[in-house]
Parts: sequence; structure tokens; C-alpha cells
Amino acid sequence: MEETSKRKRRLSVSLMLSAVVAAGLFLRLFFVFQLHYEDLHLGTGYTHDEYNYIHMIQHFFTHGIYSYFSGAPDALVTPGYPLFLGIVFFLFGIGEAGILAVKIIQAVLSTLSVVLVFFITLQLTEKKRGALIAAALLAISPAAALYSRFILTETLYLFLLLLYVSLQLLALKKEKKRFHLLAGLFFGLAVLVRPMVIILGPVPYVWKMIQTRTIQNWGKGLLVFFLPTFLLLLPWTLRNWIVLGKWIPLASQTNPFYAGLAEDPSTLPVPDGGFSANLKLLFSLLVQQPITMLKWFFYKKVNILFAWSAYWLPEGVVYFIPLDNMTNIFIKGAGALGLCYALIQKPFQLFAVWVALYMSLALLFVPNSRFGLQYLPFFCIFAGMAVQGLFRRREP
Repeated sequence: MEETSKRKRRLSVSLMLSAVVAAGLFLRLFFVFQLHYEDLHLGTGYTHDEYNYIHMIQHFFTHGIYSYFSGAPDALVTPGYPLFLGIVFFLFGIGEAGILAVKIIQAVLSTLSVVLVFFITLQLTEKKRGALIAAALLAISPAAALYSRFILTETLYLFLLLLYVSLQLLALKKEKKRFHLLAGLFFGLAVLVRPMVIILGPVPYVWKMIQTRTIQNWGKGLLVFFLPTFLLLLPWTLRNWIVLGKWIPLASQTNPFYAGLAEDPSTLPVPDGGFSANLKLLFSLLVQQPITMLKWFFYKKVNILFAWSAYWLPEGVVYFIPLDNMTNIFIKGAGALGLCYALIQKPFQLFAVWVALYMSLALLFVPNSRFGLQYLPFFCIFAGMAVQGLFRRREP
């Protein structure tokens, strides 16, 4: 009798998750086929970054040169997303058919991210209700769905990052080398798409070293974890050394850091330099204008990144805006409460600290509501945990 009841519950959860996934996929494909933007960059119908990525791959196929912007070899962006585009364009063509294929594949990857959010929440809480809520929130979020139809890094990056997080949680629980290796592999792939996150790779292992006071075991785990990341970055670093004559392990672009130092970058006292020059400028500004800088970093940037929605539609199209407003407010509000709760609960502390540190990294760069999209799945996870907690308190 009890076994029958368990099977029914598992079937019920599977059906509900399937419905959530189907709704998420439908919404994403709807945006792929129904939304068309006009009068964007140079009248192309693409945003500035989209145009650069598309032109970059087309230029590579026709001239064999890896160049994001000028046509000359550069290392302005890491090769993860361009490689993804290159594979799809190679299979489907470098014209409209290839671009449509990228959008459809990204719609599928974005839907798979919904499934990963379910499993990450389940790994953390072992509560299927909270996991379903988290997945449903990401599935129906118009902002999350919308960006799968743009030729931008968000969709691929989030899929790889969430896959890494799920495997990292498994590695920390099982303490098996193969899970550390797999976590490091997908972490490395995520770094190749967006390198900022590399700073946080050691955090789970350092946390475990401090918590368990067993440096040797977790030190080995850290080395195994970073091995595939190192091997993935090595060819890119060697290419930069040979072609550009510079040691560039990630990307040469420092402008986002410089542009994020002030609300109006034109007021900055020195032009953009290397990373060390920008770091010195940051400390100088903190000393000279502490109130202004603190307000900019911890109030205005936070508001832009985490309060505003990145959702925007072509002119004349207004549907889904009310849904986006409602989901954005709920996800961010409940997610913030869930994060605060997780920070003081021992079973969730490591994950919560990692996410909090990850969110804080965004404050170093120029703020844009689009950049806040990378945190939306984590807000959904914590929102699911918060709602699950409310249900639990109501149960007798």
C-alpha cells in the first residue's frame, strides 16, 4: 500500500514537471517564431552584441580570423559562445537558417535549465514541492524565456552554469573523483562562455577545508576539479600567446570594469587602462568620494541589476508585460527572503554564500538589467525554498 502511494506521488511529480517543461518550451518557441525586432543595430534587427557575434562567426568562416570587433585577431571575448555558434552555423549554414537554428537550440537549452533548477532545488531541500515551484517560476518568467531567442551568451552560459552547480553539489555529497572531474569540466565550459565566474571555483572546496579541517582530501578534490578547467583554457591561452604575443588566459576586455566605476563614465579622471590601473582607480575613488561611490555600488547598481526586469518587446507589442511584472516582483522578493533564510541555515549555507558572492561580482562591472538575468535561476531556487517553508509551517 505504501509503495503504491509512493509510485503515485512520483507519477504526480513527473506529470507536473512535464507540464512545467512543456509550458516553458512553448513560451520560448513562441518568442523565437513570433517576435521580430526592427531598427536595431544598423537597421539589422539585431542588438549590437548580437550583430557582433553573428558577424564574428561569418567573418571567421570567410577569412579564418577570430575577431569580435575590428576584423583583426583579438581576444576580446572568450571562445565558448563563438564555438557554439560556429558549430551550429557549420551544420545549418551561416545565413538565416543557421541563426534560426541557434534560437531553437537555445530555446531547448533554456528549457533544460528549468529542469536543472528543479533538480538543484531538490538536491538542496529534498522537497519536491519547492523544486516544482522553483522550476515553474523560471519556466513562466517572460524575461528568462525571451532571451533564449537572442544571439547572446545568457542561455548557453546559464545552462552550463546550472549543470556545473548540480554536479558540484553531487561532488560535495558523494566525494567521488569522477563527480569533481565532471563538475570541473562544465565549470570550465561555463568559464569559456563568461569568465567572471572563475573566481568562485575554489569557494566550495575552501569552505569544506575550513568546515572539516581536512585540507588533504578537499585539496585533492580541488585539484581534480580544476584539471579539466585548466585543460580547456590551455589551447585558448596558447592561441593568444602565439597570435597576439600576450599572456591572456581569459579575455583582454577590461572596459566593463572601467565603465562600472561611475554612474557617468565620462566623469572618470583617467582613461581606461589595464585591470590593475582600473583597480587603483577604484580605490582612489573610494577614498575621494566614499558616499557617492557607496551609493552607486550598493544602491543604484543593485537596483538596476536585481530590481529591474530585462524584459523588452518590439514596438507596439505589449503582451506578457503584466506577467513579467508580476513574476519579476515575486521571484526577486521571495528569492531574497529565501536567500536570507538559507544564509542562516547550516544545510544551505555553502550554496547561499556561493550565490551571494556570485551576485556581488556583478557590482564590479557596468550595470545592466540584462546582466542580472544570470541570477534569475538562483532567485527562483530560493523563492521555491521560501514558499516550501511557508507550506511546511502550515502543515500540522
